[in-house]
Amino acid sequence: MSRSSARFRELTDANGRVYRIGETPHDIMGRSRAWMVWLPWLAMMAVSVFEYGWGAAAETLEKVHGWSLNDAFWLASLWAVFQAGVAFPAGKLREKGIVTARAAMLAGAEDALRQSGYEPYYLYRQKYMSGSFENTGWCRPGYTGLYNIYMMEELHTILSLGGGGMNKINLPEEKLARYHNPKIPQDYISRIDTILQQKDEIFSILRGLREQNP
Repeated sequence: MSRSSARFRELTDANGRVYRIGETPHDIMGRSRAWMVWLPWLAMMAVSVFEYGWGAAAETLEKVHGWSLNDAFWLASLWAVFQAGVAFPAGKLREKGIVTARAAMLAGAEDALRQSGYEPYYLYRQKYMSGSFENTGWCRPGYTGLYNIYMMEELHTILSLGGGGMNKINLPEEKLARYHNPKIPQDYISRIDTILQQKDEIFSILRGLREQNP
């Protein structure tokens, strides 16, 4: 479907979205397209020191490294320029099918984490994970989240308190008992008596296991 006028033509796609073709930048904005390049660039230059955490980091950089506000300003500006500039080659690689957007996102995330001193320490795949990807946990050396490992391995007994918690009790013959805490606060409060009974049952099981294996 289309509708025409002296200056532009309207096209409607199968989803009902309307596109106007033929208008010039002056018809739309009253000025050249260059304005929409330079004005955002100037705005970015004006606030770049205060974005992306630079405003919070400026004081620390000044104290530790002797940086001035001008130093932080130019570094942030260079970062913004290169961040925008990399979009062009990345777009070309994606259009040619050399690198997909998903692969570029994962590679960029891994690189950023490793440069920040993080290392992967556990991996698991959830049943309903989008794209059948694995879930990878990262941490800095010496800060391994043992809870995450224990929850994934299901080889340890886990006691959880609070809404949404998952209790996992390891039983003989490699069996596992699971007890869910209600996730919604109102449900948790209204079912507190049932939850306390559940905890009594859990501790009763644990006492029995201890007596079997003193």
